[in-house]
Amino acid sequence: MTKKAKLVWPRVQLRNLMLVAGAALAIGAVACSSDDPEPTAAPVAPTTAPAPTQPPAPTATETPSTDADLMMAQAEASIIVPLDALNDSGQSGVAILLDKGDTTEVIVDIGPGAADVPQPIHIHAGSCDTLGDVAFALSNVVNGRSVTNVKATLAEITTGGFTINGHKSGDEIGVYVACGNVPRADKAGTFTLASIDGSAQDGSVTFIDLGGETAVVISVGSAAAGLAQPVHIHEGACDTLGAVTIPLTNVVDGRSVTLIDQPISNVMRAGFAVNLHKSGDEIAVYTACGEIGDAAMAATPDGGDAMSSGGSAVLSNIQGFQLQNLTISVGDTVTWTNLDNAPHTVSHGLSPDVEASPQFRSGTFNKDGTFTHTFDTAGTFAYFCEVHPSMVGSITVESGSASSGVSDAAGDPGY
Repeated sequence: MTKKAKLVWPRVQLRNLMLVAGAALAIGAVACSSDDPEPTAAPVAPTTAPAPTQPPAPTATETPSTDADLMMAQAEASIIVPLDALNDSGQSGVAILLDKGDTTEVIVDIGPGAADVPQPIHIHAGSCDTLGDVAFALSNVVNGRSVTNVKATLAEITTGGFTINGHKSGDEIGVYVACGNVPRADKAGTFTLASIDGSAQDGSVTFIDLGGETAVVISVGSAAAGLAQPVHIHEGACDTLGAVTIPLTNVVDGRSVTLIDQPISNVMRAGFAVNLHKSGDEIAVYTACGEIGDAAMAATPDGGDAMSSGGSAVLSNIQGFQLQNLTISVGDTVTWTNLDNAPHTVSHGLSPDVEASPQFRSGTFNKDGTFTHTFDTAGTFAYFCEVHPSMVGSITVESGSASSGVSDAAGDPGY
């Protein structure tokens, strides 16, 4: 099966993630041979505040809010923003942003409020903690759904300075029911999840860097209402799934949000796949899968983390059962390609022991497979192959200008 990954690079400080929990997660993780604990929900601090003083809101261009709109958006998402429920509203969910060139389509899919009651919702300046004025109006949420064609580009919205905030009703505008910070455009990646065997659960997954933590947000076509569907990050590809590396919060009603206590470079790695199961009882039936494309973290001038941009590409060929000793610069991205007929790994550690908190660990990849990692910290990193512990190497990362080139296991200098 071939999946096409779509990448968008947003960034932000994201708080108050509301996770949809499901009892079937533990069953799904065991069935996929994982001992990882069930992920826990991020703390949620409900907030009630008066409606901010705001200038006249821009006019929203409204389109019909239908299941067809949602299904199309889920499969074409540029970024998925998690929306946390506030004030015990039960209205957690997601906002799906689609790049439409000069405009951005915003589809809100949250738990419904009172039946048929219009609920105002806007893109505000600021954050959920410090809500500012309305920047862009969105169509009212009715029965949990809203679709708006916003007259702004995706780049204009994903600057890290905006948040999506929903209100209880026009009469109770000061009561907030859901909020989520829109990530910055260099701080996340979005990949396609394709349905399997006619499940109609096409969708997308967004990884958001929280600075040492990672949010994984899924939006797919919904199965039976309220059904908990196990979902995991696996080693390998959709056609050749390997072991579970990270269990995610069960998908319920087509949505899942997981907060992982690891940096995004450990979570969103090439050579891994996100796989969705039909249910805890039918764990062997897969309904959607998507492969995570090449994307790794690099240092930014302000000291933060961002998707790799500005560093150089360094290629290293694994052949003759040898790993390369490399000297690179902070921000450089190394891609290893396995040219041997045997499987290998690229694992941070001193053979035969993997580091307790590895900076990189590829998992097993076969001939012609690749693994990519961007080095954002200066230092020397020993690494080895877990399949063949006698294969060792080291990466020396210097805090100078980025290098550029290709090298192989024999030490050729490259370009």
